[in-house]
Amino acid sequence: MTMRPALRRIAGLILLASCGGDLEPGDIGGERQVSGFSGHTLPGGVSDVVNGRKLSAQQQRSLRFVAEKVVPPLATYHGSRAVALDRASLVAWWALKEGTMDVSNPIAYSLCDRPRVNLTSQVAGICSRHAWQVGIAAIQAPRPHGSPANWFTQPVGAYIAQYETTVGQAFPGKSAGWALGQAARQAGYGAHEQTIVSSVGYVRAAWLLRVGAVGYVHEFDTINNGCVKGSASWCFSSAWYPSSAFAPSRGAMTSSRANIRAILDAMAPTCYGGVRDADGELFKDLPPGATGHDEAQKLHDAGVTQGCQAAPCRLFCPDDAVTRGQMAAFIVRAANLPIPSSAPPFSDVPATHPFAKEIAALVAAKITQGCGDGTSYCPDTAVTRGQMAAFISRAKGWTSWSGSHPGFLDVPPSHAFHAQIMALASHGVTQGCGDGTKYCPDQPITRGQMAVFLARAFGL
Repeated sequence: MTMRPALRRIAGLILLASCGGDLEPGDIGGERQVSGFSGHTLPGGVSDVVNGRKLSAQQQRSLRFVAEKVVPPLATYHGSRAVALDRASLVAWWALKEGTMDVSNPIAYSLCDRPRVNLTSQVAGICSRHAWQVGIAAIQAPRPHGSPANWFTQPVGAYIAQYETTVGQAFPGKSAGWALGQAARQAGYGAHEQTIVSSVGYVRAAWLLRVGAVGYVHEFDTINNGCVKGSASWCFSSAWYPSSAFAPSRGAMTSSRANIRAILDAMAPTCYGGVRDADGELFKDLPPGATGHDEAQKLHDAGVTQGCQAAPCRLFCPDDAVTRGQMAAFIVRAANLPIPSSAPPFSDVPATHPFAKEIAALVAAKITQGCGDGTSYCPDTAVTRGQMAAFISRAKGWTSWSGSHPGFLDVPPSHAFHAQIMALASHGVTQGCGDGTKYCPDQPITRGQMAVFLARAFGL
C-alpha cells in the first residue's frame, strides 16, 4: 500500500513546516535544505503544463531528474524505453500529486505519519508507527512489524533482497553499494555516504527505495492496482494541493499522466545515456565483435572515457582518429597521473583548452616535450601509431625491451620510435597491423584501436 490520506496531505505541505505549518508539536521542525539535488528546469520546447496547470520550477526539476536519471535504468530493467515511459509517467503522477516533487530534494525526502515526523534530515531515521514515505517515488518503506496498520508482512531482509535484485537488473554490473552511494550523493549526504552504503535493516531498505529506479519499479504495481485498475480512497482528492491540481478525479489522472509522459519522452535519452541497455551494450556505434568493443566498455567503467557523445545516444566514434589532446586525456586517466597546478608550456595550449590540465600532467611526468621545436604541442593533430607507442611506453616506464619478438618490417632500428614500439610488442600490447609483419607506425590510430592498446597496457 501507499500513503494513507493523513500522510499524503502533509507531503504536499511539508514545505510550510519551517513556517509553523502542518507538522505537529515535537516534530523536527522543517525540511533539511540539501545540496545534492540540483538541476535545471525544463528547456524551451518542452511543455511545462500538466493537466492545465503550469509546473513550478521545483516540479520541473524533479520531472527532469526522473527523465534523465530514472527512465534510463527503467528502460534497462524493462528492456523497453516505451514501457519505462509508461510506468514512470504513472509513478511520477503519484509523486507529483503527493507533493514529493515540491520538496527541495525529493531523493532525501522521508516523512512519517501519526505522529507526523519529517526525517529528511536524519540519515538513519526510522518511522516506528504507521506509514513511512520516502524518495522521489513517494513510496512506503518497510517499518517494524509491530507498527499499526503495517502492510509489510515479510522480514525486512526479504524486502532488501528484492530491492538489491532490482538494482542489479536496472544497473547491470553495479552493486547495491554503488547504488546507495549514488543516492547518498544525490540526496546531499556525501559526507555520510559510507554510513548509508553500509546500512542494514530498515534504514538500508528505505535508502534502496530512494534509488530512483528502484522506488519506481516497486511503486508501480501499488499505484496501478489502486488508482488505474481500482478506485482506492487515497488516489483522488480536491481537498488539498497538489492533489487538487493533478488528481481531483480519474480523468485528471489520465490527463496528467499523458502530459507527464510527453515531458519524460522529450527529455529522456533515447539510448539510455550511459546506462547499459537491455542487451548490456553501452556505446551504440560499437556492436559486439567490433574492434575495441570490449575494451571501450572497460575504459568507460574505469573512468578513462565517456565516449565522444553522450546524448541522445552514447557513442564512442571508434573510426575517428585520436588527437594529441585526446591522447593526453587517455594517458592521464589510465595512468592516474596527478594534475599539476602549472599551465602547460606550449603556445598552442592556452589555459582554456579542454585538455590543458592533462597536457600539463604529461609534461610534468616527462611523457611529452611537445611537437616540432618544442614550443607547441599540436593538440588537434592526429596521433600516429608510432607516437602512441611513445606515449604509452613512457607512461608505463618501459625504457627498454627484451624478448624474442622478431620485430616489424617497417620499423627498422633507425626508426624514431623503434624502442617504444618494440617495448609494446614485448609486453603483448601490440601484434602489429595487417598480417602482423608490419606495424604501420605512420598511420593515425583510431579510437577503437586506442581502446585496445590502453586496455592491454594498463591491465583494464
